Amino acid sequence: MKILVYGAGAIGGFFGGRLTVAGEDVTLVARGAQYDAMATRGLILEGPRSGMPDPIKVRVCRPGEEKGPYDVIFVTLKSQQIAPVAQHLRGLVAKDGVLVFPQNGIPWWYFQGVPSKFKDAQLKTLDPDGVLMRTFEPHMIIGGTALKPADLIAPGHIRLPDAETDALVIGEIDNTVTPRVQAIADVATRAGWSGKVSNDVRLVKWTKLLSNAVWNPLGAITQSTAREVAEFAGSKPLAVAMMREVMAVANAVGTKIDVDVDARVADAANAMNGAASFPTSVSLSGPALFCTGGVVQSASLVPDYDLSIYGMDLWPATAAAARRTALQELLTFDSGMAMVQAANKVRQDAANLNALLRDTGASPPLLTTFPGTSIGRQLQQVAKIIQLRGATGMKRQVFFCSLGGFDTHGSQAWTHWDLLTQLGDALTAFYQSTVDQGVAGQVIARIEKEGFRIVAMRLHHLSRAEAEGFYAVHRERPFFAGLVA
Repeated sequence: MKILVYGAGAIGGFFGGRLTVAGEDVTLVARGAQYDAMATRGLILEGPRSGMPDPIKVRVCRPGEEKGPYDVIFVTLKSQQIAPVAQHLRGLVAKDGVLVFPQNGIPWWYFQGVPSKFKDAQLKTLDPDGVLMRTFEPHMIIGGTALKPADLIAPGHIRLPDAETDALVIGEIDNTVTPRVQAIADVATRAGWSGKVSNDVRLVKWTKLLSNAVWNPLGAITQSTAREVAEFAGSKPLAVAMMREVMAVANAVGTKIDVDVDARVADAANAMNGAASFPTSVSLSGPALFCTGGVVQSASLVPDYDLSIYGMDLWPATAAAARRTALQELLTFDSGMAMVQAANKVRQDAANLNALLRDTGASPPLLTTFPGTSIGRQLQQVAKIIQLRGATGMKRQVFFCSLGGFDTHGSQAWTHWDLLTQLGDALTAFYQSTVDQGVAGQVIARIEKEGFRIVAMRLHHLSRAEAEGFYAVHRERPFFAGLVA
C-alpha cells in the first residue's frame, strides 16, 4: 500500500512518523520550516507512549514533488485548506485509490451517499464554489475523525500527551463496512494508533463536535480548561445548554446523538486533564497568568511559537498582512469585559515580547548551548528574556516553566530518570547562561532570600573530554554534540 500524508503538521506528522517506524511505504508532504526540519534533522515525536527515542528519518517532500499515484492519501490539512489543492490531490490518487479526510467538524460531503431530505445538497459555507463536490467523487472519499491530542511545539517537533481514547475512526460515507476501509484501519493500528471502523461516520464526527463546539469556545473566551468550565457554577449551565443545542442541530439533519449531557459535563469536571487544544491558538500558550497590584507585563509564551507570525508562510503576503491586522484589532477591541481585556493584554504583551525576541539587534544569540528538550527550550527562552530585561523595562521577572510526564503508575522508573536528567541538564545550561550574562549572583541571592541554603558550589569549565564523559548517557541523543561543544 503506497501512502501519502498530505499536510504533515501535528496530526499528519505524528501519523506519518508512526507509519514510517512501522515500515509502511509512506511519504509526508510539508512546507516551510516544517519541511526543512524534517528533511534535515528528522521528525521528533515526544510522548510517553506515542513518542520515539530518536528523530525519525521520514521521507518528506514539498507540495508538487510527490511521486504518485498513491493508493491512500491521508489529507490532514485544515478544512479551509483543501479546496485550493483539490485538483492537485485528485491527480495524485491511484485509479482505485482513496482519500481519507479526518478533519474536525461537518464535511462538505455530509449529504452524499446516504438517504436524506437534503440528499446531495451543497454546503456553501464549506464548499462555496462547489470545487470539492466536483473534484472528489463519493466513491473515492473515506470520512474520519482523529482522536489524538498532538501539539506542534516547534518545526519538526510534535508533543503527544497520550490518552486512552486515542484512535483513528474512519468509515465509508455510505455507512457500509468494506474491506478497503478495514485494511486502512489495520494499517493505523500496526503503526500504533488504534484504527477503528464505523458504520456511521457522521455520528462519530458529531460526537467529537459535541465537545469541540462547547469546550473550545468557552475555553478560548474564559482562558480556562474544560474541567474549570464544567466545575464553575456560572459556566456549567451554559456548557449544558450548548451541548443540547449541538444535539438538536445534529438531530435536525438526521443524526441522533444518544448522550446524557449532564453526565458528559460531569465527566469533564472529573477529568484529570481537561485543557482544550484550541486556546493555544488564541492565547499563544494556553491558560494565561493574571497578575494584580502594580504595573505588570504578563506574557504567556511557547518557545518558537508566535501567533502573530505562525503559519504565515502558508499564506500569500497580502493574506498574512490581513491576518496580522485582524489579530491586532482583536487584541485592542474593547469588549467591556474585564477578563477578556486582561487576557488580551497578556496576548499583546506576549506578541510584543516575541517581536523583541525575533529582533537580532535587541536579542543577540546566547553564548550558552541549551539541550533541545522541552524544558531546555523553555529555559533557553527564559535566558533570552533575561537578556532583554533592559529593553523590556522589567525590573523583576518571574518565570513559570513546566515539565510533564511524571506519572505515578507502574513501569515509570526509566521515564522519571530521563525527565530528571532533562531537568538537570537544562538547569545546568541555564545557570551557565546567567553566569555569561553577569546575573548569577542575583539568582543565588533570590534562592537564599527564599530560605534555601547553598551548601556547596563550584564553577568549573569542563573540557570537551570531561563533558563527553559527564554526559556519556546522552551520547546517542540528538543534542549531544551541542551539549559537549
